[in-house]
Amino acid sequence: MQVLIKEGSTFQSITPISEKEEKWRSKLLNERILEEIILQDEKRTIKVKAFCEEFAFPDGNSVDLLIVDDKFRIYLCEVKMAWRGSERYGFGQALEYLKSVKTFEKFEDFWEKLQNNKSLKLINIGREKLKKKLKKSFGEENVVSVLVMNEIPPKFIPVVYEIPGSRFYAVELNFFKKGNYEIVAVKKYGWPAVFGKKIRRPITKEKFIENYTQLGLRDLAEEIVDVFQRVCEENPSFVKIRRTPKYYSLVIGDPKVFSVGFHSTRETDDGIWVEVQPDENMKREFLKLERKFGLKVDIKDKKGTKWIKFPEGKGVSILRGKIKDLVYELIRIYKSHPR
Repeated sequence: MQVLIKEGSTFQSITPISEKEEKWRSKLLNERILEEIILQDEKRTIKVKAFCEEFAFPDGNSVDLLIVDDKFRIYLCEVKMAWRGSERYGFGQALEYLKSVKTFEKFEDFWEKLQNNKSLKLINIGREKLKKKLKKSFGEENVVSVLVMNEIPPKFIPVVYEIPGSRFYAVELNFFKKGNYEIVAVKKYGWPAVFGKKIRRPITKEKFIENYTQLGLRDLAEEIVDVFQRVCEENPSFVKIRRTPKYYSLVIGDPKVFSVGFHSTRETDDGIWVEVQPDENMKREFLKLERKFGLKVDIKDKKGTKWIKFPEGKGVSILRGKIKDLVYELIRIYKSHPR
């Protein structure tokens, strides 16, 4: 198979040249510019648009090249190299992986199976209605965008792949014109499963409140959010909010030095955590929190994590009305022990 790259009206060899390689890299990775590619073998000639991007494939392989042909079929090619670490490879070298006709056959077969997937037989009912049905079947958090086979306008191509275990992730490609180039903007949605493992996004303020509401603790969640916001506004130079999938946290100073977080998904006897660098003088300050807030402080962690635990049988609800005092007390401790 012969692979040619078309730039303007001139076909060029795929052999990378240093300056040219940097040009391709800049275009493909930074500007998302598509180039027309001609794939030829004894049986066929295929004109495609191509760009480099990293994806995760259902079989667990890493994928770095996505090809969209003139019939809007998608080819994901197993290209396990694309300017990573100290190894730099040109776009032309990546295209060498397309020389095997078996690669096309493999993904054409996958695409055909995807089209025949019973879970996607609702394609004629409209995008939003289909999305609702998929959310009902597979869980709202697992369906963000949907594939509608009979509705592919020139502007965008929504694509959904099935993940083993009936989970879904989606990639939406948005095409638009800019000068003489056709640009692609890639939106990655949620990635509910990669290698069979769910990847979670940092919790939002609204979701944090919603989760606590389900526990009957909406007032406490609103108190936490309000206090965190107010403290950040009062101390913009050294206090900020940090969100992870598990915690809604407040960073005081350097995040590696001092931070406090509340569990985001459930009332738990894990308590809240305060992470600080070991400091013998701070131990006495933390022990005072036991008496003032009815908490139990564990200062045995040699790695520097100080756990503020709740007494047995009690949860975070014991801090109702005390969040402001607790946060200001922690800030006072931080300020009194400068690092």
